[in-house]
Amino acid sequence: MPDLILEPIQHRDAAGEVTMTTDPVADIVAYLMANSSVGWTPQDPVLELTAKQREALNALTLEHLTDAFYVKTAEDYLKKGIPSSRSAGLKAAELDLLVDDTDYDSGAELSDEPQVDLRR
Repeated sequence: MPDLILEPIQHRDAAGEVTMTTDPVADIVAYLMANSSVGWTPQDPVLELTAKQREALNALTLEHLTDAFYVKTAEDYLKKGIPSSRSAGLKAAELDLLVDDTDYDSGAELSDEPQVDLRR
């Protein structure tokens, strides 16, 4: 089986400036969707968590955060997110909690809106 490289590709001109970016994953999806015989289209996911599910999710998130940060810091990051200035060395799951430094400093709590980036 071939080892596919599915990272976006930056095309550069002679001066080294990025002229275009292509995404192999988007190309594959477009090809498969164009050749679909059933007319399937994706729907927006609806994620409604109950209070018990939200509590379990927060407990699991805190458990994973305490593996990388002190408990007090992990609790703070769970509520407000991780400031972008601390992004160096974060693991993939922790990157989903990144927020702008100004949002973090303002004390605003994380939104319940999904932060999933389907391009990863």
